[in-house]
Amino acid sequence: MVTDSFIQRVVSLWKTAALRPTDNSLSRIVCPRNMLLLAQSSHPAADVWNRLARLVGATLNEDLVTADDVESQCLTILHQVWPQVRFRLRFLTPCL
Repeated sequence: MVTDSFIQRVVSLWKTAALRPTDNSLSRIVCPRNMLLLAQSSHPAADVWNRLARLVGATLNEDLVTADDVESQCLTILHQVWPQVRFRLRFLTPCL
């Protein structure tokens, strides 16, 4: 499981100009593909979504993504048609 200290280390790396993703991939952290992958995790769903929320929060706090980017991502997720068996939206609430 991803820990808070791991999230902080990754965000610190992303803040370094030489290690910052250049393809704007940070603005796609909350995307349908990642949601499906996270929904399949063997870890408790609440823990998975809370960790994602912390990662998104950390990237926002460090100005690696904008609030508008995250809002757009979340709206895309909410408008997506999801297979009910594989995706438990109620656990995603803390992240959105």
